[in-house]
Amino acid sequence: MMNTQYNEESGEIRRDDSKRRIGALDVAVIISVIALIVFAVLRLGLADRVFFSGQNFNVVIESGAISAETVSSVSTGDSVVFSDVKPLGTVVSVESAPAVFEATADNGERILVAYPEGGPVRITLTVSVRLAWKDGRYVTSSGSRVTPGDKTVFSTKYASIEGTVISIKEAG
Repeated sequence: MMNTQYNEESGEIRRDDSKRRIGALDVAVIISVIALIVFAVLRLGLADRVFFSGQNFNVVIESGAISAETVSSVSTGDSVVFSDVKPLGTVVSVESAPAVFEATADNGERILVAYPEGGPVRITLTVSVRLAWKDGRYVTSSGSRVTPGDKTVFSTKYASIEGTVISIKEAG
């Protein structure tokens, strides 16, 4: 409904169009503002916090026999990525022990024997990562799926380690 007013001095009828249509310029401004907000969220690294509602978990990765030099090149705080260069998380702890192999004792019994000092070692990495439960598996914010028993190559800045995900536990 239009509100009309009559100006007695000039004799003009003025209409008040309070219901205006949105023009192309208005739409362009709205789209620009939304695009700037999305860009700012993505650029500032807030997308993970805004769009991904995962929890912090500790993923324990164990590798078979690797060299002591490889173990010494992995330290707490290192970033860990999958072989496809998607990020997994950050190393919380590194444990190593002599690797073991199967041998036959004098009586013919099969036994496990640790490699001598200076031989290959077994490494266990605990990695802090945000995970969500999706489709029956854990999923990282980068879209990689993680499940106990998964075997893949995990890399830090200075080392690549072929390992198996041993366990996934909620960080606490």
